[in-house]
Amino acid sequence: MSDDELLKAIEFANEGKAPPPFGSLEFTIPYSPVSIQAKKQGKDEYIERVRTAFAGKDYLLIGDISIELRWWISAKSRYETDASADIDNVLKPTIDALTGPSGLFIDDCQVRSLHIAWSHSMSGNEYIEVRIDFIPDEWASRDDIVFIDVGQGLCVLAPKSLSTEAKTVWTDLLTKMTLFKEKFLSLGVAYPSVAGFQGAPRPFHKTRVKGFKVVSIDLYGQL
Repeated sequence: MSDDELLKAIEFANEGKAPPPFGSLEFTIPYSPVSIQAKKQGKDEYIERVRTAFAGKDYLLIGDISIELRWWISAKSRYETDASADIDNVLKPTIDALTGPSGLFIDDCQVRSLHIAWSHSMSGNEYIEVRIDFIPDEWASRDDIVFIDVGQGLCVLAPKSLSTEAKTVWTDLLTKMTLFKEKFLSLGVAYPSVAGFQGAPRPFHKTRVKGFKVVSIDLYGQL
């Protein structure tokens, strides 16, 4: 990447049009997290608070990611009261807020590693620092995502904004590469070597793309 390209990539990242070019995204969630045991209203309010913290990001990460959460909280409160949630119980509500069409990535199956810790807040203010590491090229514009149902319960991400002619070429290639993928698997090739054959880092099971538009190969060309 040239200097000019890097500056442009940083500009796009600052505008929320693309993720940071160095493969790491950081933001802060204000106040304390909620526990998985919280009532639905509390969880919904927390999800909204998390999503407000990364508002303006017009993309979704589509590849493997690593997540680090650091919860800043008063050590006195943590040790001497039972008011704060158990550290493991805050994970699911936070991950739920980060996934799906309104999140930062598609599904938690993309999470390859997850680390959570708490530290003493000298100010007494509670907040959570979030860091997501990702493969820089593996992202898509939020409004350009559609999934194609390729059978066997699997869906493959595809760009929605292609021309009709380009979509025809895309689906022809997708059909061929799906056959190649299955052939290689039958010959004993390791799955990670062929997972990206279908035009995206990996397919997703249809239960993992709830909320996203899913179409057949035939209907994709008519979008």
